[in-house]
Amino acid sequence: MITITVAFIFLVIGFKWGAFVQKQAILAELKKLEGMAQSIAGVDEKTIQVKIEKIEDTFYLYDTKTDKFIAQGKSKEEIAEYLQKYYPDYVVLAEHESATRTNFK
Repeated sequence: MITITVAFIFLVIGFKWGAFVQKQAILAELKKLEGMAQSIAGVDEKTIQVKIEKIEDTFYLYDTKTDKFIAQGKSKEEIAEYLQKYYPDYVVLAEHESATRTNFK
């Protein structure tokens, strides 16, 4: 009878230890995922999605979220220089549809 009681106690201790180790592994994984989410949020804050309009031979870039004017130029290179000068820490992404429609190359 004592053997069964001791075995049962070790079994309970084993289950508790296993649950503790599993909980620690899950918490470590959650901490890693939170760090990744914060990194993604930081990237999103430094990204500007733009739509492109073309009037005659000039391209105009507008923020898709706010419709705020971002840049203008006659070529992709001219706009790139402007963006590097005034938005050096940002990634500017053009909408595929408006880039295709305006033949922005």
